[in-house]
Amino acid sequence: MVAEFFADRAGDARAAGSVESCRLAEPAPLAAPEVSVNLAKPVTLAAPAALAAAESELRRAGVPSPAADALQLLATALGVSPGQARVAVALERNLTLEQHQSFRAMLQRRCAREPLQHILGRAAFYNIELEVGEGVFTPRPETEQLLECALNALANVTAPRVLDLCTGSGAIGLGVAANRAGAKVFGVEQDPCAAAYARRNAERLRCTNFSLITADIAELTRTAPELFAPGSFDAVLSNPPYIPQRDIPADPEVTEYDPPAALYSGADGLDLIRVIVPLAAQLVRAGGLVAIEHTEQQGAQVCELLRQSGFERAATMPDLAGRARFSVAFSSQA
Repeated sequence: MVAEFFADRAGDARAAGSVESCRLAEPAPLAAPEVSVNLAKPVTLAAPAALAAAESELRRAGVPSPAADALQLLATALGVSPGQARVAVALERNLTLEQHQSFRAMLQRRCAREPLQHILGRAAFYNIELEVGEGVFTPRPETEQLLECALNALANVTAPRVLDLCTGSGAIGLGVAANRAGAKVFGVEQDPCAAAYARRNAERLRCTNFSLITADIAELTRTAPELFAPGSFDAVLSNPPYIPQRDIPADPEVTEYDPPAALYSGADGLDLIRVIVPLAAQLVRAGGLVAIEHTEQQGAQVCELLRQSGFERAATMPDLAGRARFSVAFSSQA
């Protein structure tokens, strides 16, 4: 009421001229009302209202999954799982002032299109959780199908040796290491910042069967020849940069936060894949697997590159959304 009173008086002053030239009569003194405030009781906001408002704001900001993101941010502010956050909403529980402030701060960042994973500091991938943030590519759900394909292909291989090229945060390599205790996995990453994330993720997940190598893929066999003898791997896997230089993604989460070196690879996006395929042909044992992620439009070209390097049964596979997003092939048995 006090704020409204002065707002009304200021409006009257503007109607008459500038505020400075206006002389307001002193109001008669008012008796101060007795106010009782319980300082121990936190200011609250109903969880259903907070969630609904957040979803609406995220939708207006163009966030692709406003409902899911709003729920995840609310869960983080409450310090609970998304399932528990749904319960809090259903029971119409309240947020404390601190929880509300945390929620709104995270919401503001997401509305500015900062990736949800950066805000949370982690990304869920298959059945593991990875630390991510500035300077490393954020793993996407579509890559989970490549990992699952590799795990299935290696199911009957005793103590498989696996190479993950362009490991980034370690997503594919650590996915194998975490699900195959007897595997020996090598992740290769050239960028020191991304490699630091992979190293921390391996330590946090306690994947002692994962070894990180910071090196240029093109120099790999010369960097550590004792580790990369011909035919010494059961599988070579990779989610390399593959976007053509001219095809700039529309999503701010990609263009403003994923490192360009993890996205683009020459005019047609295949420059690094042209290095990976012959390297894989050299390193994979007879009957071994190679699996490489790419765009929906590159499947035929990647399969042709695989065949040219001597791989057999080259085929493009769908991701969870049914899009042709990675290709697999097997080394010749001859």
